[in-house]
Amino acid sequence: MAKHFGSIHNHFVSLTKLVPGKLIWILGITFLLYSCTGQIVPEPETVPEPTVFSGNFTTEEIRGLWYVCTVSFFQQSPATPMEQVYMYCDCYTDYTRQNYKDNQELQDMTPEDGMELKQNLITECNLKIQQDLLEKINKL
Repeated sequence: MAKHFGSIHNHFVSLTKLVPGKLIWILGITFLLYSCTGQIVPEPETVPEPTVFSGNFTTEEIRGLWYVCTVSFFQQSPATPMEQVYMYCDCYTDYTRQNYKDNQELQDMTPEDGMELKQNLITECNLKIQQDLLEKINKL
């Protein structure tokens, strides 16, 4: 055991006797060799988050749904605050995008299908908006 320690001590002493420039070169090469042995870690793949929307509505169609909703709301209830209209139209548009595959499916609806959609929108969105408002009140 003492021999081994003595050997390490001798190497250390001989390193300190080196010219400072040589010692820096040795340390630099040693660092370079150790740093080159690391693995290159690839960036993890970004997996898109699943969405509840079909993705088959164009931006223009979504804007059109929302526009028709706001105009209809203001025609039927002009005294409704704009913020409330926007909440309902956001919900109506989201509901439509979640439950219908594309704009053609909406255009092919019968009057009975349209009334069913209207009733579902009212039921679903009234409940959702009431829950959202209660959450906001509870946070206060």
